[in-house]
Amino acid sequence: MTAMMSQPSLHLITCRDACAFGPARDHHDRLLRVDTDPEVLLELFDIAVTWHELDWSAGAVVPPAEWPTFAARHRWVDEDRAVRAFALAADIVERGRRRPVRHRRTLLDA
Repeated sequence: MTAMMSQPSLHLITCRDACAFGPARDHHDRLLRVDTDPEVLLELFDIAVTWHELDWSAGAVVPPAEWPTFAARHRWVDEDRAVRAFALAADIVERGRRRPVRHRRTLLDA
């Protein structure tokens, strides 16, 4: 009979400073692969595009306001790609904010 031993998982220390993402730790750990894993990159952009449409408050996610800081606090395989990804995703969220709609005057408004 062969006994199977589970291999310990390798967890790289990529945080430059102490991270305070307690309940969002799983999301934090996924985001650490944004520069190397296309699925995680797509997930980040999916959250960015839907941030104002869906209620993410109950989800344990690192919020968009923290993304630039998150990028700066961690070490990356491709730092430029990671910083650009978080900056673009944060920009998408910012552009998605609902702005008050101004009424345009038309010829019928006279």
